[in-house]
Amino acid sequence: MKKTIVNVLLGLCTLGLAYACFWSIYEDISFDELKKEREQAVIQRLTQIRDVQEMYKQRYGYYCGDMDSIVLYVQQGKAVRGIVEEGDISDDEMKDIIQNGGLADEEKGSQRAIKRVAIQKGYISSDTLWVDVKDSLNITEPEKLKFCPVGNTSAVIQIKKNYLYNQLGDAVDVVECRVNIEDYMKDIPNEAKRIKSVKQDLKKRGKNLPDLDDLTSNEEGKWYGLRIGDVLDENNKMAGNWE
Repeated sequence: MKKTIVNVLLGLCTLGLAYACFWSIYEDISFDELKKEREQAVIQRLTQIRDVQEMYKQRYGYYCGDMDSIVLYVQQGKAVRGIVEEGDISDDEMKDIIQNGGLADEEKGSQRAIKRVAIQKGYISSDTLWVDVKDSLNITEPEKLKFCPVGNTSAVIQIKKNYLYNQLGDAVDVVECRVNIEDYMKDIPNEAKRIKSVKQDLKKRGKNLPDLDDLTSNEEGKWYGLRIGDVLDENNKMAGNWE
């Protein structure tokens, strides 16, 4: 009888351990899936912001350094859809352009320069077609662009601008946008433990960064998350740190 009870207890213990191991593995798999899902949502949001920034710079010649201005640009801004040109340049008009168009010698063989003068003189017409930025980029809810898309959805995405000098001595406009790991991983099971584990792994791989507001004195890097751009690298080209 005692032996039977002992066997039953051992069996229950074995089942308990097996369940605990299964649950631990299941929790890890579920967390990895949730982490990947949330990271993809953040990457999508940052990619949208990058598209807006590139369109903004194409229009104005520099990046936007304010999330509210980015939202306003998407809500109200216009982007070039295309240029429609009509008319042909006659031989006499071409002669007039070459002789009296004010072209430098190196420009007289340039179709772009000739076309520019032809438009100025009215020999051909050129109309710019415009489209709403939000339609061009297929952004249906521009007011949400400034916020973290998952977790702490009231957290505003960090943004910082800078000007660096390249090897030629030219000033280069750079910008960086960040979403903090504490924000997009908020309210997950065992949040503090999970985030701490992810941070330890990122730190081992050198993925921790200085805070945007304290780039000079916070050299060890206490910030973790996803970002586009780099305010300390003029060659970054708005790349994401996941790429």
